[in-house]
Amino acid sequence: MNRARKYYLYKLIVDNGGAPCVKNGLLSLAICKPAIRRTAEKGDIIIGFAANSVYPDNRVIYIAQVTKKLDGRKYYSQLRHADRPDCIYLWNSGNFSYRRRAKYHSKRDLMHDLGRPLKFPSAQVLLSRKFRYFGEKGCRSFHGRFPHIGAKIRSLARGHRAINLPDDLWRELARFSSQLLKRKSGYSRTPVPNVRSTACLRTDGGSIECQR
Repeated sequence: MNRARKYYLYKLIVDNGGAPCVKNGLLSLAICKPAIRRTAEKGDIIIGFAANSVYPDNRVIYIAQVTKKLDGRKYYSQLRHADRPDCIYLWNSGNFSYRRRAKYHSKRDLMHDLGRPLKFPSAQVLLSRKFRYFGEKGCRSFHGRFPHIGAKIRSLARGHRAINLPDDLWRELARFSSQLLKRKSGYSRTPVPNVRSTACLRTDGGSIECQR
């Protein structure tokens, strides 16, 4: 068992194709959750649960094992990513700008998504080709089979914090993530709104970083 791996658990208050974004067999987390994007590394696992306001059973919306971490300057300037819905910024002449007609957020969210110029510490994009996106069909029966995970998710509030992982929770997360990654996704891509969505990170659900 890989004890060095970190697990990131958080609640989504909206699932509209922006974060996470799934297209062409690739899951990306490029906007929202800046603390996770700054600290997660290759091999770490992210599990997004539904917030109570979305689905009261806190079903699993997606799971992803990070297979690559990409600097936002590359993500937002490479043509291979230009048609992805979450590619909402442009990198040009040493600065970021909001892309016109982008589907998500607005130019006022740039600093929250990417951090302060000129370093832009949150301009990190997590990519995964080892993921499962379930959406509304997500697993909802984990509370009984994985009581420690269920208790942690029910108590999860706003903010991001690191916790030392007790052995019982670690074992449950290892088993749970293994089972989720073997399930069928149900969707080949995340939904994208017909009009721009301003549902934003400022009301993002809380998250925890679990580590040894």
